[in-house]
Amino acid sequence: MTDDQTYNGWKGHGNRPSAYATWRVMLEMGFGDNDDWSDVFPEKPDEYALAGYLRDLCSEYIHEQGNCTSTFVSGWADAFVDEVDFHEIAESILSDWDES
Repeated sequence: MTDDQTYNGWKGHGNRPSAYATWRVMLEMGFGDNDDWSDVFPEKPDEYALAGYLRDLCSEYIHEQGNCTSTFVSGWADAFVDEVDFHEIAESILSDWDES
């Protein structure tokens, strides 16, 4: 047994389930693949603004694009997203932000 609470380098909210959820959302939503966020933010946003945007984008995708019509399935999806540390994802994106 290990004390490592990370998942593929992600910390989440300090526990392995949260770290997994953070990694999985980062990977599957492709947040790390978008090298140019200027179409959304003309200037570099602060971490809080970006984290909120990412959370809203993820929730919108789940409920509109994911066809989550069942409240049961929707509840599970929302619970999973609640485990995601969107601030950690935002921090990662901002660390690679092109200042030019």
